[in-house]
Amino acid sequence: MITSTESDPSCTLTDATAIHAYYHKEGYVVLRRLIPAELCDQTRLAFEQEVKTYSKPLYRWSTHPERHVFDQYGHMLNALLNIHSLADTPFSHFKTAVLSILTHKNLYEVVRTLLGEEAILVQTMYFESNRVTPAHQDTYYMDSSVLGRMVGAWIAVEDIHPDAEQFYICPGSQTLDPPQNAGQFDIAFHHAQYKAFIEEMIATYKFERRTPFMQKGDVIFWTAKTIHGSLAARDPSARRSSLTGHFIPASKGLLHLQKIQRRLDVRCVNGVFVHFPKDQTKVKNWVMYSIETHFPRLFPLLKRVAIKAVLK
Repeated sequence: MITSTESDPSCTLTDATAIHAYYHKEGYVVLRRLIPAELCDQTRLAFEQEVKTYSKPLYRWSTHPERHVFDQYGHMLNALLNIHSLADTPFSHFKTAVLSILTHKNLYEVVRTLLGEEAILVQTMYFESNRVTPAHQDTYYMDSSVLGRMVGAWIAVEDIHPDAEQFYICPGSQTLDPPQNAGQFDIAFHHAQYKAFIEEMIATYKFERRTPFMQKGDVIFWTAKTIHGSLAARDPSARRSSLTGHFIPASKGLLHLQKIQRRLDVRCVNGVFVHFPKDQTKVKNWVMYSIETHFPRLFPLLKRVAIKAVLK
């Protein structure tokens, strides 16, 4: 069942205790106008000027570097991964704008409330458009060392048209444990089976796909175990410019694929701890980027084989 909610049940909450209680009961919470509109506008402008004009490969949501893929309306389809780890040149204004939003005091205070402690921003993404995001739980891909403790935050940096791709959330789905990322559900060679399993869970438990109405500066927070995704656009010309950030408790580690403990490269930005994965200002990461871009087919295959060995 798909439900569009112009006035989400959580969006009128202002008390920290009530926000915390709703988040843990339903698996998400929506807060209105949390980010100043001018910061959203600055981010979109910097994206247009510094990113869309760039012709070389960049790290994407698929994890490996790709050049921009545009639809017929000029919207970028392949979301950027870890914007804050981009090289300073030519992306300085875009990086600054993105971090100004994801480390903003209004957003961070909510994250700290939900976690009950200080947090580390461990991943960032930028979407202008998308091909549809399958239903999933973040914990299958990445989470804190205590599974379920990571917080996701999706920020609308423009008014999202009702006919654009809609972010949806399945309230209450965080109570279900995800399948283990191994064997018949390993991401290396059985990712499709995992996605099919999640769809079966939605059907079996009759979870609602709730699509909150999102305007510029609104933020939806969800737990690492909450099922979510995005629906196909009714109007393909409509954009959904948005940012995503993932935060883990500062007292916990970062797990990838439920087994791989990541070493964190943490710095303080605007008073918030931020992890910089594959920081392109560092030579060793630039070398790795060069290898990945020069062997675009071989490197992903070797990576899948290596992941398969780890997940056994």
